[in-house]
Amino acid sequence: MRGADADIGSRTKLLDPTTRYLQWYPAEADVSIRPGWFYHQEQQPKNPAQLMNLYEKSVGRNASLLLNVPPGRDGRIADADVTSLTAFGKAVRSTYGTDVRRTQGPGPYTFDRVAVREDIRQGQRVEKFAVEARIDGSWQRIAEGTTIGNRRILPLASPVTATAVRVKVLESRAAPHLGATTLHLSSAG
Repeated sequence: MRGADADIGSRTKLLDPTTRYLQWYPAEADVSIRPGWFYHQEQQPKNPAQLMNLYEKSVGRNASLLLNVPPGRDGRIADADVTSLTAFGKAVRSTYGTDVRRTQGPGPYTFDRVAVREDIRQGQRVEKFAVEARIDGSWQRIAEGTTIGNRRILPLASPVTATAVRVKVLESRAAPHLGATTLHLSSAG
């Protein structure tokens, strides 16, 4: 993109005396369920695993997922698309519908996804954070990241079994206001 600044949000840029105003735009991930934006009978839709990957890389990174589902020439959504979307919706609900601490009893809890949130009514403030889990009585860092925003999903390399989880804010632009942290177990986990 011609004329685009590579640095559009660092602390240095925000505090630069030449910065006249700040404007925030929500991130959007625009993608089609099919290879193109229009329906073609010979093309197949993305499968539920591909859609879940898109979900975690968009919604799970503080963006809105805008999923294009093109109708056929008859104005109807193809059966293959409906089947894929239905399985995708089931996978999202199965993985992220309930915190494992509600479904696995008094603990310890086994999970392979951590969802962290900020109360964005107070602004997006976190610049760097770490997630720690108490495993066999000692705290261990299991994930880390930069911004959080409305929702940040951290897929773990393998399932973790822990008695407690905590989020440590390592850097922030102002006093952080975290929302609920939830633990999840994917169907692959």
